[in-house]
Amino acid sequence: MPKDYKGYNSKPKKTRRRKAESKKPLLWFSVVAIVILAAFVAYWYLPHDLHFSHKKSNVTPVIAAPKKSAEQTAAIQKPAINFEFYNILTKQTVTVPNPTLTTAPSPAATTNYIVQVASLKNAKVADSMRAKLALDGFNVQVRAVVNSSGNTWYRIQIGPFNNYNDASDTLNNLRKHHSDGMIKTIKP
Repeated sequence: MPKDYKGYNSKPKKTRRRKAESKKPLLWFSVVAIVILAAFVAYWYLPHDLHFSHKKSNVTPVIAAPKKSAEQTAAIQKPAINFEFYNILTKQTVTVPNPTLTTAPSPAATTNYIVQVASLKNAKVADSMRAKLALDGFNVQVRAVVNSSGNTWYRIQIGPFNNYNDASDTLNNLRKHHSDGMIKTIKP
């Protein structure tokens, strides 16, 4: 005989009630956990005098020491210290040599600095980079250098500068123009 499935529900209503009832133990567990945690925190943060303890207190009362008389304190005075170096130093004389004036180094002996932007193998690329940096307002030079293996490299350099601060300022300005470099020391 055929069965009518119209009013049949796949999940019985009892399971739906069980889900609502299953939240109660979780609620009770969380309440108990909070109470235990609060008791633990209160135990540690309350002053120790308020803690409930079955042990006897081991506190001994402090007894004040008797006061010393003036005769006893006079007998304990510190011995006098005699420093002899005051007498020795007043009898000695020290001669100081005249300071010699140092002359400033001549301009030819000073150290100069340059900012090296790149070192390239291709002369056309080096020249185009020099032109770009010259349009940005830098004093650019391209120097050809032959290395030990016989290859020619083209160094793109800005400068020379008389002091390190000027070279550093130029390097910072170069970084603002989206390029980078390094400061090198050269001796004239």
